Amino acid sequence: MGCRQIVGCCAGAVGRACGVPRGALARPLAYVAAAMILFGLVNGFALFEIGLAGDRRSGMIMSGAIQLTRYSTAIAGVGVLVALISIIIPALTLALTFSVLARLTSVPRENRRFRPALAAAWKLTRHLRLWSMLDVYLLGAVVAYNRLKRLADVVIGAGGYALAAFVFIQVLLEQSLGRQRVWRAIGDPAQYAPNPGEPWILCLDCELVTVAPAIGSDGRRRCPRCGSRLVPRRSGSLATTAAFTLRKESSTSSGSRSDGCIRREPARHAWRYGHRRKASGA
Repeated sequence: MGCRQIVGCCAGAVGRACGVPRGALARPLAYVAAAMILFGLVNGFALFEIGLAGDRRSGMIMSGAIQLTRYSTAIAGVGVLVALISIIIPALTLALTFSVLARLTSVPRENRRFRPALAAAWKLTRHLRLWSMLDVYLLGAVVAYNRLKRLADVVIGAGGYALAAFVFIQVLLEQSLGRQRVWRAIGDPAQYAPNPGEPWILCLDCELVTVAPAIGSDGRRRCPRCGSRLVPRRSGSLATTAAFTLRKESSTSSGSRSDGCIRREPARHAWRYGHRRKASGA
């Protein structure tokens, strides 16, 4: 009861103090627009220009994925994966981010007509962002450049510089958005905050602390802000987890002691066998 009162009061206070002011999403929106322009440059220009024995070739992100798909089935799957994490998923992530931020900036807060669609789009964006790996691609490009320049004449193209700038802008975008700014713009957590003494539940997608809603027609509880499924913590889950952890540690330690006994046993028998042979030989 006391914990619920504290959490409920804190959730309400945080929601009222951390409301998103008008125009707070203008800078992230500008970052997204710049990232979209840089993303077009990354896919439109070559990353490297390689010259060897009079032959010069250029490499692009798309050309690398296409070349991988021309090999066997296993390597072709790698090419499809490269195309997904470096072209398709980043493009979808940027498009969804721009559309959500533009809608939140242009539509007044009193208009709640598009809130469910914006929540679903932003939730999908956060899930896709985990698979947008152009930063990993940049790291691989740096390693490839350091290796290739020892064997051939390598010149960084416009796409390479655009890729570095894109990753930098993406870092600025993530830092400016934070974890809760867009969610607070979609739905103010103060209106969902539980009163002291009311049962509460945490949404794992939008991190909203809200009053435990009633079970819907599908037999599940749904978050009032993002619509995700709410799963209450099972009673005694912490004690069960601690018991399994202690059981695992005890079995591991007993197993290591038994292994030590098994390893020492042949050595002891070998010593006895050698001692008997020496005695019989004498």
